[in-house]
Amino acid sequence: MAIRLRLSLIVLVTTALLVIIGGVILEANLGSGIRGTVRDSLRQDAQRVQLDLRKGSFTLSPPGRVVNIVRDQNIVQVISQSDRVQYATETSGISPLIDKSQLALALKSPQFIETRDKSAVLLFAEPAGKGGGVLVVGSSLDEVSDALTRVRDGLLIGGPLFILLAGLGGWLLAGKALKPVEQLREAAERISGGMSDQQLEVPRTNDEIERLGKTFNTLLGRLQLTLKSQKEFVAAASHELRTPLVAARAELEVAQLGVKNIHELKSSLKVIELRLAQLSRLSEDLLLLARGGEQALSIDLVIQRLEPLIAESLQLFTMKAKQSGIALVLDGDLSISCAVDSFRFRQVVDNLVENALLHASGSSYVEVVLRREDDFAVLEVKDSGPGFPEEFLPKAFDRFTRAKASRPRSEGGAGLGLPIVKMLVEAQGGIVEARNHSGRGASIVIRFPAQSETVNRNENGFGTWNRSEFNDISSGIALGFPRK
Repeated sequence: MAIRLRLSLIVLVTTALLVIIGGVILEANLGSGIRGTVRDSLRQDAQRVQLDLRKGSFTLSPPGRVVNIVRDQNIVQVISQSDRVQYATETSGISPLIDKSQLALALKSPQFIETRDKSAVLLFAEPAGKGGGVLVVGSSLDEVSDALTRVRDGLLIGGPLFILLAGLGGWLLAGKALKPVEQLREAAERISGGMSDQQLEVPRTNDEIERLGKTFNTLLGRLQLTLKSQKEFVAAASHELRTPLVAARAELEVAQLGVKNIHELKSSLKVIELRLAQLSRLSEDLLLLARGGEQALSIDLVIQRLEPLIAESLQLFTMKAKQSGIALVLDGDLSISCAVDSFRFRQVVDNLVENALLHASGSSYVEVVLRREDDFAVLEVKDSGPGFPEEFLPKAFDRFTRAKASRPRSEGGAGLGLPIVKMLVEAQGGIVEARNHSGRGASIVIRFPAQSETVNRNENGFGTWNRSEFNDISSGIALGFPRK
């Protein structure tokens, strides 16, 4: 049922109840008021008759005599204690207006008595001032009944009409009040159907409707941004996934056309393998971003040294760095410990080192520096490449965003590495920043709350590396370049 109809029915039912209750109360109060007026009038009539009795303006009929009927429109009788009418007006008749029991009560104190023989009559009986009888004065209640009947008829005729008018007024008022809401609904439907960037036209009524419209506009803006972001994400993801697929397909087509020797076949298969690895990594990145945006990542923080985790990650890129003539350097305070998730922390280092190798120029270095600043463990990955353009720094961690200095799309990344780094770092309680260092090249700085103690193998499950073990690994990482 529509809100407008419900409001109109509520007004209709409420008005009907008010009319019925008000009519009953009006009739009761009016009847009570009129009867009160009649009673006051009867008391005044009794006082005048008592005064006439005391003055002897009229005489009472003695016992045994026929009562003389006085021509008077008023209802007046004087009844003796023996229940005999001693004085009567023409309108009252010669029969006593009250019975013996009522006479006995009236001899003691004034009484109001209502009779309904042929018509309703209200009587006032009190002890007579002379002769010891009872004076009875009365008044017809027909006028009272007629007045109440007219009021009742007026309510029966005018009440339903008033109720209908009230219901119609409620319908019109509800329609006017809900008109802005309906306009907002129609506008929202048009906008949602077209999925445009329009906003609802909010009425300037300075009430709940205006606040509702502003809330709708805020919600609509968020939905539009979400939809736009989703479309951009899907478009960019499709484009990035298509690149390695197209390259792999091209190599397959070349192989199908025929190769001259086994060396060419192995070369094609190697390219296909690299493209499939790129596709797998890109798919994992997309899945990680999608899950991270919808639900919390599974993070298991353990206090441990960061040096072994960094070294494990650097080993993965040793061959790639060697082939590119780039030195991987690990330096700084290698005894720093903090609470991180081992797997997620290695993901962070993997992304940063891979991104640094991608943008570092030939015959240069990628340096991973671990140091302590105040109460923070600082991990900095910097390269000797061209660095970030200044306009790129504020949006360095946006998805599918890459600096203009990046390599071509066919060789470069998908613009997902830094957003993943930011998400993983913040999930572990850290903060990340992109900047250009004082020399030539870009720098990513990560800060985690540092821990003062170093834990052993039994506490964290990973153990600590002794210096000789680390030197063996790091010497392979440095690739013959001097440690900075």
